[in-house]
Amino acid sequence: MSKSESVIKIAERVQSHVASKDEKFGFDPMTILAIVNIILTICRIIYECRKNREAVRSGFKQPNLFYRLMLKRAVRKNFKSKQDRENVYAACLDVGATLSEKEISELIQEVEKDK
Repeated sequence: MSKSESVIKIAERVQSHVASKDEKFGFDPMTILAIVNIILTICRIIYECRKNREAVRSGFKQPNLFYRLMLKRAVRKNFKSKQDRENVYAACLDVGATLSEKEISELIQEVEKDK
């Protein structure tokens, strides 16, 4: 699976958001890859279930129960420590709400490209 620069930049934003709250959470390439995997998994799930770009946009901007459950599941699969899971989950929600339309469109294009 190819990772575009925009997805990696979003993952780095999530990672830096977590690192600002927890000084034990540092930069690690495997962490970035895990966050990229989480972001693409959530985007793919929402896109497959809704088949609608607008639903993906609203899922990131105003996450509903379905989005939050899928996010928790994806985070749980990629992080073992409870503290890391909680921090990454909160950071994904915070950063997801601040994504621009261009960044969301690039995420959707990445998901469509991987089909």
